[in-house]
Amino acid sequence: MRKALRILMLPLLLGLAACAGVPEPAPPLRMQSTAPPVGIYYQGAVKAILRRDYATALDYLQAARAADPQDVPTLNAFGVVYDKLGRFDLSRRYYAQAVARDPSSRVVAANMVYSRMLEATEDGGLPPPEAAPGPTQTVVTIPAMPVPEPELPKIRIAQLEPAPPRPAPGDRAG
Repeated sequence: MRKALRILMLPLLLGLAACAGVPEPAPPLRMQSTAPPVGIYYQGAVKAILRRDYATALDYLQAARAADPQDVPTLNAFGVVYDKLGRFDLSRRYYAQAVARDPSSRVVAANMVYSRMLEATEDGGLPPPEAAPGPTQTVVTIPAMPVPEPELPKIRIAQLEPAPPRPAPGDRAG
């Protein structure tokens, strides 16, 4: 009986083995005609910076810079990452490139000031003023409008009555 079972199974297994060796054609690859927009890489870098994953942020920023080397937010983000890593020489270089492309950017100017403050606290003193960037535009302050004090709710304090005495643990009522 076993021999007959083996003889019947042998052609079936050979047929299955022959079919398994035939490869399926691979689906055609679709190539993108353009690279993803810089914004996708930039958003990935921002998320990585918020997670304090600066290596990943640098990877995203390098991809963004390869797509558009003139992108000011990307150059600014490079400066932010290098500030976080304590590489103030590199952050200054990227901030300078960003300012060269957009001298009126308030974000880049604010980050440059913050970078100088970080560097000063790390070095123990302030850097020379001639190395600091000059203002890029005049800042106009507007006096704040008065804000009325909010009305606090009136609280009435009630007189509390003393609680009735509790029976001692050994005493039983009743």
